Amino acid sequence: MNSWFKSLSASIAKHRVGILTTIIIHLLVIASFLVFKIEDRTEEYASTIEMEFEEPKAQEELLVEEKPEQLLPTDVTVPSREMEAIKNFAVDATQKELNAGLSDEKNTDADNLYSEANRIREQMQENKERYEQAMKEADIAIPNTPEKNIPEEKKNMYKGPTVISYNLAGRKAYRLPVPSYKCEMGGQVVVNIEVLSDGSVSNATIDWANSVNDECINNSAIMAALASRFSSTQQSTGKEKGSITYLFVAQ
Repeated sequence: MNSWFKSLSASIAKHRVGILTTIIIHLLVIASFLVFKIEDRTEEYASTIEMEFEEPKAQEELLVEEKPEQLLPTDVTVPSREMEAIKNFAVDATQKELNAGLSDEKNTDADNLYSEANRIREQMQENKERYEQAMKEADIAIPNTPEKNIPEEKKNMYKGPTVISYNLAGRKAYRLPVPSYKCEMGGQVVVNIEVLSDGSVSNATIDWANSVNDECINNSAIMAALASRFSSTQQSTGKEKGSITYLFVAQ
């Protein structure tokens, strides 16, 4: 038995190079096989993951492509008409929603409201033109003169409270309201005024040297003077002084 082991040991020692070479070759073959198997599995997993994401991506692109066709008009893609098309589309949509909302909630058609609004706007414009014309006529009828006193021969021409004249250099009177009063006494009242650059009257006092002394008509004249309005100016930043002459006929 010992001789057999000795013989085997001697044989292995003699052929150890060949044996080791054979073992190394087998190990390399096994290692190569394992590497190939791992690569095959990696490619399989990678292809599986790629297939899972391909379908949602295609669906998302399809939705993005379909949205403009559903929401915007066809001529929005033309550069020269892009803004006009979007504006018209928005206005049309707003009108449809407004009409539907009004019809549902109050049984009112928005077109009728638009017509009524236009009618009111035209009426306001007519009133404005009439007012401006009246102001022009008033400006012509009431003179802007430094003469404060009314000639005696003209006092009998008036039958009620009247704005006789005003004096304010470089300004036009836009509003000179007639005093409203219920006073027994009558006569001439001159009110000294201070006018701001915007045309409003900031202060009004009685010119006692040219006015009758009666509290009732004096107060009425001051109230009317403070409500007066003149043209604005940019040339003056302070207050400009002037006057308004009123004539009261005894009640």
